[in-house]
Amino acid sequence: MEKTITINNMPVLTWNWLKMNKSSLTIDFDNSKFIDNQLIFENIPEGFAISDNTSIFDNALSKIEKKQTFKDLFQPAIGEEASEISAKFSKKVLIQVLSKTKEPLIIKFDSKKNQYFTSEEYIYATKDSECTIIFVFENLAPDFSIINTKILAEENAKINIIKIQLLSEGSIQIDETSFIEQKDANISFTQIELGGSSIFTGLNTALLEYNSSFTSNFAYNCSNNQLLDINHRVVHVGQKTSSSMKVNGSLKDNASKTYRGTIDFRTGSSLSKGTETEETLLLDSKVINKSNPIILCSEEDIEGDHGATIGRLSNEILFYMQNRGISEQEAKKIIAKAKVQAVVSTIPSEQIRNKINSYMDKVF
Repeated sequence: MEKTITINNMPVLTWNWLKMNKSSLTIDFDNSKFIDNQLIFENIPEGFAISDNTSIFDNALSKIEKKQTFKDLFQPAIGEEASEISAKFSKKVLIQVLSKTKEPLIIKFDSKKNQYFTSEEYIYATKDSECTIIFVFENLAPDFSIINTKILAEENAKINIIKIQLLSEGSIQIDETSFIEQKDANISFTQIELGGSSIFTGLNTALLEYNSSFTSNFAYNCSNNQLLDINHRVVHVGQKTSSSMKVNGSLKDNASKTYRGTIDFRTGSSLSKGTETEETLLLDSKVINKSNPIILCSEEDIEGDHGATIGRLSNEILFYMQNRGISEQEAKKIIAKAKVQAVVSTIPSEQIRNKINSYMDKVF
């Protein structure tokens, strides 16, 4: 039975003719294809605790909800329908961060072709804790998968979340990452999207309390007929909060990409700062790119900046490379790979960096 679901609704509507208010996905929906969560923890360093008792996360969140009124902050960026499917079929996993950890926790996913895969991870970073968690989607070939990751960072927690997508050709994935930050919490988020056929990603961040901060760095490469649909949202609630979102990538062949980026300054978020920047390199004439950076504001004393740079390789760069024996096609590969490599170099795991570089050597 075919099922069409709405994905990546914008928080505010723009002109319908732009076709950016939302996206949709039609799949052959078969309940029997859904499998249990197949998480593989490569290692569990000291300071992490893994269980299925997600009530611990819920209880911590409920204490915050008694102090805050933010019901609309946690509407899923990927959409209600995808979230409902995830909640129905996922086996929930709780990852507690109890101290300052030294080694990153690496999580992989296991699945097979002709299967549907859903996963919900709840990451609870306690007060003053520090950690790096790396998700790797590799050799995963289901018809359809949904990943839903929720992170709660308590006071002064410092969390580095990294998601690496190296899916096989033909894979369809919906992936949302949601952050809730308390006083002085600091979150760094890195996402690299390279594989798959149709990829929908959502980011939903709530900077709830004083001096909490968020930084994201998103890199991608799309070629052939790949589709990448992005919906990023940061909501400033607390005073003196800060955010920075960067998106950088390239489009080749018949690939298409949509970027929705929203910074929302709420009443009470005075002295806050938010920036979002996007750079898109168009390597062929048939690619489709849509970009919609937005700033919403109901507070006066804030700083908000946004911008998008979209362009092609200049004749000067091509001339420079061709004079050194590099063909136009090879020059495009070098520049596209360099955009991703700049983000890969920040990943604190040589094993993961090598894995990404090996994958890029094959696909570029």
